[in-house]
Amino acid sequence: MSTPQTIHFVLRSTTVLLSAAVALGVLSASASAGTYDVWNCANGAGAPLRAGDWTAVSSGSGLVNSSCGATAQGVSGRLRAAVGYSANPYGTTVGHRIDHAPGTLITGLDIWWANQAFAGPPPGQISVASRRYYPACPGCKPPGPALYYVRNGGVSGVFSTTPAQALSESNLQVFRGLGVWTIDVSATCTAQCPAAEYATYAAYRLRVQVQDPSHPVGGADRLEHGGRIASAVPVRAGAADYGGGVRDLTLRVNDTVVDRVVSGGDCSDVDTTNANPNEYVVMRPCPPTLGGALTLTPDQLKVSAEPSLVRVVATDAGGNETVLSSARMAPAPFPGSYMDGVGYLNPDLDLKGPRHVNGVNGGAGKATLSFVVRARGRRHLRSHRIADATERPLIQGQFKSVNGTPIAGARIWRAAAATPGKWQIFGKALTTSKKGRVAGRLPAGQPSRHVTLVYFPLSDSNANVQSPQRRLDVRARSTLRLNRRFYRNGQTIRFSGRVTTTPVKPEKIVLIQARLRGEWQPFKYAHAGRHGRWSVSRRFGATPKRTAYRFRALVVSEAGYGYATGHSRVVKAIVAP
Repeated sequence: MSTPQTIHFVLRSTTVLLSAAVALGVLSASASAGTYDVWNCANGAGAPLRAGDWTAVSSGSGLVNSSCGATAQGVSGRLRAAVGYSANPYGTTVGHRIDHAPGTLITGLDIWWANQAFAGPPPGQISVASRRYYPACPGCKPPGPALYYVRNGGVSGVFSTTPAQALSESNLQVFRGLGVWTIDVSATCTAQCPAAEYATYAAYRLRVQVQDPSHPVGGADRLEHGGRIASAVPVRAGAADYGGGVRDLTLRVNDTVVDRVVSGGDCSDVDTTNANPNEYVVMRPCPPTLGGALTLTPDQLKVSAEPSLVRVVATDAGGNETVLSSARMAPAPFPGSYMDGVGYLNPDLDLKGPRHVNGVNGGAGKATLSFVVRARGRRHLRSHRIADATERPLIQGQFKSVNGTPIAGARIWRAAAATPGKWQIFGKALTTSKKGRVAGRLPAGQPSRHVTLVYFPLSDSNANVQSPQRRLDVRARSTLRLNRRFYRNGQTIRFSGRVTTTPVKPEKIVLIQARLRGEWQPFKYAHAGRHGRWSVSRRFGATPKRTAYRFRALVVSEAGYGYATGHSRVVKAIVAP
């Protein structure tokens, strides 16, 4: 981060360069210039504000009230001025003045009047005047200022000479295209003003429009182009601005602000009810320098299917922006390499080295995927498979380019989703053969799921080619034990076991089946606990002769349980009268 000494040096250098550029006509005050509004006494929504930088000026003994919240002559919350309450000579002027902040220009003024009145001959006049000093040099005011009356629609800056006139909000005076450094609003005696004859005004809302041609300057910690982060990274930044000051420092990911350092105080927006963030109460609202630490996290980078553009930006009071540091970055590889709403992320992503293509004939293409099943000594390809939880099913696919040429030597990734849309890349990459074929096994002991193969053609991109999705159903399993193997009528048999295909939903039903007359029939049922354990008992009472019974535990597929229907091994029990 730039040190305070560096920021101060930059600020002084910028002042000199900008002043010289404007003086020589090299830099136009309107070129790439930001703007902001300074509201006083009230904002655009009517909320009360202080007088800000308006100061009282007087060439006589008239009344000047420059406190928006104070009461004078029965009028509160106004900038108010009056002449004529004592004997003032011709030309006596009282009123208010506002000066620009160095490096800025005043381009407009809006005044809302609560009242303006003139009493007795000769009347007074109320006028707005502005001053601009030459040569044009921001911040310096050489002797001999030129005074210019503002013109509004071809009418003199004198507002009115109607005696005793009270004006409402609709009486708004608007001045545009000024390009000046100082504005005076004043009441003036146009002749000798005895005590009974006066000119007065009271403005209850004022808006000064300011142009800020300078942009912030500064620096930030260098963002590593192609960097992949696995944890939060601090980014220090600092900036200076000759003009309205530095409003904030922001960290942006693909133009979305993810962290911010703000100046606060007078640099805050005085009216949050509209879309304009550049509204203040003083002419230089923000500090000339601002520094702080921003934080970049891996989750902030998980927003795009491609590497994200990360920037540190300094913004001044007028909305001018300067990029202090920028780089394309991505999160470090993480388990699953998949983001909802974004898609798959390339585990081999490399943003630092030169781009290379994944495999011979690599690029956009098409793929196939099937389960390999052996039956009667032959291999069969299937699009759907039912497997036991202990099996590791074999899959096979093929990748070809758009023109049908096999993609050889390419790294291919397996992905699965047990829950719709929740894909996960797993295992090590597979490599295609000369004919573009690839084969691999799926892990055992996992729930039913969809599977696919994913191919990333380019080393610096997450763009990918996916095979068709195939469904693998996995049978549920449970253990089954008896408390003994031989029983007589009147004795109780106890069945117990554990559902081993996890996770197990609460109160999972386990059916105990008995083999009767060549069919498996329900005999009893139990509820498994959260660890899958279950038990149930049954009393024998009507077996007429010595009989060998066969039992099994059936785990039924149901909503919230990620396995197909499956059963335990078969166990035998002998019952005698």
